[in-house]
Amino acid sequence: MKYTKLALSQQKLIDLMSQRGLPLTAPDDLAMARRALDRIGYFRLSGFMLPFVQGGRGADRHNFKAGASIEKIVSLHDFDATLRMHCIEGLSQLEVAIRVSICDHLSRSHGAHWPLSAKPFKQGKHLENLEALAKVAEFDLNRGQPYARRTGMHQFLDRYYAKYTDPATRMPPGWMLRECASFRTWAFLFAGLEASEQKQISDSWKYPSGKRIDHTVLEDWFHSLSVLRNRCAHHGRITHKTFPFAPIAARDPSVAHLFRGRGTDLRTLMVVIAVLLKCVDPRAMWSRKLNTFLDWQSDIDIDGAAGFSPWGQGSWRDDPLWAF
Repeated sequence: MKYTKLALSQQKLIDLMSQRGLPLTAPDDLAMARRALDRIGYFRLSGFMLPFVQGGRGADRHNFKAGASIEKIVSLHDFDATLRMHCIEGLSQLEVAIRVSICDHLSRSHGAHWPLSAKPFKQGKHLENLEALAKVAEFDLNRGQPYARRTGMHQFLDRYYAKYTDPATRMPPGWMLRECASFRTWAFLFAGLEASEQKQISDSWKYPSGKRIDHTVLEDWFHSLSVLRNRCAHHGRITHKTFPFAPIAARDPSVAHLFRGRGTDLRTLMVVIAVLLKCVDPRAMWSRKLNTFLDWQSDIDIDGAAGFSPWGQGSWRDDPLWAF
């Protein structure tokens, strides 16, 4: 099939929304629609229209439901943006802690230049992880030299390359790479480690009961959160969204009651963030701040937007997460 859609003028986009049943006759509604198209764009805005349209496969699937308004659509967009910032706040703390727990163990067990050693990795997993770390360090493995032209993003790398010339240690030590690699890179690296290495790293991640979080659960959670982190970092929609990798539900009695519902919704990922943040700091206030933020959103369907009550009991305010 050939793609034949054309870029429409702002007025034609407004006419299209009106034809589909979105009320845009009032001056305030029309002005808001024009501002939204200017600052958000129609394609992006259409993702936030999904809860307000008929859906399905029928000819009317793009038509708006009764009660839909441009104000509600824009409010959902703005809510999603702020909610992403709340998620990023929690994920940022976790990302630093995850980097440290992995890198410190490997540095103490296998030396400062552990990325060069295949010993900590599963069969066939060393080279791909080494290449990923070398790339963020702007280091050419084939030449054994840093890139001739570097971004200069990390000045500590420039100082290292200028000072150290021994070919055996020309690639920076693990703790420098720790500051360069992304959340996804570290999640991918953890998955590539031998189980014995993963178990030792997971010793520093415990449930409130004091029991160690199993390394297989930790690997799964790191991967799931890396998907969320990537979506947040690139301004992707996270509300009314099904996430592709449902985190494994924990069985430990101290947190098992928090894992309920489908598992592919945003709420489950928020539970994982809250559980891991408790490992980093038992006094973590992230979930309490999230609760306060949600309480301010009087015009948003919190349950539907984030999956807080898919089990049909109460509303998001009754969720056991807030008592955790």
